[in-house]
Amino acid sequence: MKQYPYILNDLDGLSRLHAYSGMARASWSLEHFDRFLNVYNGYASSVFQAVCRLSGQRVALKVYQADKLHVISQQQLMREARMHPTLDHPNIVNMYASFRQGGLVVLVMEWCNGGSLLEKYLERGSRVSETMAALITRQMASALSYLHGMHIIHRDVKLENIVLMNKVADEMTGRMETTYKLADFGLSINHTVERSVTRAGTGNYMAPEVLRCPMKSLPEENKDREDLAYDCSADIWSLGVLAFELLNGRPPFPRNPTDDPYLEEEMERQRQERMLRSNELRFLVPASEPAKQLIKRCLSSRDQRYSASELLGLPWLHAESTVVARERRTSENIKQSPASRQPAAGPQALRPASLPGVSSSAQQQPEENQGWMKRLHLSDG
Repeated sequence: MKQYPYILNDLDGLSRLHAYSGMARASWSLEHFDRFLNVYNGYASSVFQAVCRLSGQRVALKVYQADKLHVISQQQLMREARMHPTLDHPNIVNMYASFRQGGLVVLVMEWCNGGSLLEKYLERGSRVSETMAALITRQMASALSYLHGMHIIHRDVKLENIVLMNKVADEMTGRMETTYKLADFGLSINHTVERSVTRAGTGNYMAPEVLRCPMKSLPEENKDREDLAYDCSADIWSLGVLAFELLNGRPPFPRNPTDDPYLEEEMERQRQERMLRSNELRFLVPASEPAKQLIKRCLSSRDQRYSASELLGLPWLHAESTVVARERRTSENIKQSPASRQPAAGPQALRPASLPGVSSSAQQQPEENQGWMKRLHLSDG
C-alpha cells in the first residue's frame, strides 16, 4: 500500500480536541455525524455540512482522500490538522478536531451560516461602504494580530476566506449581528518552526516577497534559502489588498488572464514593483485620507508596513462604532460600482485551500474507505 509520510503516519492516533460545549470527546469518527449535505467536491477533497449526533451542533466536515494528494499537499494538510485546532479567537473559524479514518483525513470545523464575504458583498461588482470596510478590516487585523503573536502566517487572506457568522442580537426586533471570521488554514505556517520560502496563496493578494519565491515540487526544497524567507508582514500586504477591494470593488493589481499562470504572477510582480517605486496607488472611488493612508502603508515595502497590532490602534478602524447600527442590513451596505468581478461558483470559503501539485491520476481507494465513500458520495477515481 502507498505510504503517505506527511499525513497518514504523522496523524496516526491524532484526534485534536477543543473544549467547546458538547464537542469534547475521547475520540472522533464519521459515525458521530449524520444529515450530511454535500456543499463542495474537488479532485481530492469534499466539504459537507453535517450535524454532530452527540451535541446536536451543525458543523462543516472537510474530507480529504489522502492517497490523491501530492507530497506537498500532504505536508500542508498535516500543518493545518495540527495547527488550526489550537487556535481560539472570535474572528477565526473554530476547528474542533482533525482525525484519520481509513485513508480519509477529516477536519471538523465550525459551520458559519452567513456564507463568504465574496458571495455576500462583491457579487455583480458591488462594494461596501467605508464604515463597513473599516469594521471588516479591523476584525481581520484582530485575527492576524493573534496569529502573528504566535508567529503564524496565514498566507491566504482574501475575500473568499472570510466567512460570516450571523446571530440574533435582539430577539424583540430580530436584528442580526454579524461576526467576520478568517477561515482556511491550509497554507498557514509557523515561520519560527520552518522557513517560509514557498510561493503560496492567491495571486492578486500575494506580497512581492512571496511572488518572487520559486515554485517547488518537494516540501524540503529551498528551505536552506534564507534570502527567500518572508514573515508575517506578507499577511499585512494581503490585508491591504482586501481593504482596497472592499472599497473599490476590485483588487489594486487586477490580472490580465493568460494561459500561463506563472506569466500572470510575473506580470503582477512587475506591477507591484512599479507601484512601490512610484508610491502611487489609484483609488477608483472617493475614500477618506485615513483609509488611503492605511492601505498605502499596508501595500508598501516590508519594513514600512504596519504590524497587525499597530493597525488595531488606528482610529479609522474604529470609526464604524458610531454608525454601524445604521448598517446592519446588507441592503444598506451595498453600493454599486462600475467595476465588475465574477465570483467563483460555489461556497468559496468552505473549499479546501488550493493544494499545489495534486497528482494527475487517481489512485485506487483502500477497501476500508469504500463504505464511507459511498455514504458521502466521494469519487473513487
